[in-house]
Amino acid sequence: MDQHYLKQLYNNVWFSKLPLHFQDYLITHSSIHSLEKDQAVFYTGDHFDGLYAVLDGSIRLGYIDIEGNQAVSAIVEPIMWFGEISLVDQQTTFSRCDLYAKQYYFTNSCKRDR
Repeated sequence: MDQHYLKQLYNNVWFSKLPLHFQDYLITHSSIHSLEKDQAVFYTGDHFDGLYAVLDGSIRLGYIDIEGNQAVSAIVEPIMWFGEISLVDQQTTFSRCDLYAKQYYFTNSCKRDR
């Protein structure tokens, strides 16, 4: 992982308070992805596949109703974490997650074995 991103992680309040072995686990079991504007990270109803951290840019969390209207519940920016609800309750995702603008990065950690 790029040193810039590692520095961001270690400066994050939540991440910095984790035990070192868990920090190491998250870093070694993660991957960095670059997506274009409006590409989805996941859709409503998708199965849980990780805990996410925004490293650069911003990600829009929300949903689209049956008439196609979009509702935004949050804009997630560096270095915010999301995906933890499905990690805890083991249910499918309840929101749509897509990129707010072009070329932003996120990391996906803690993948559950299927």
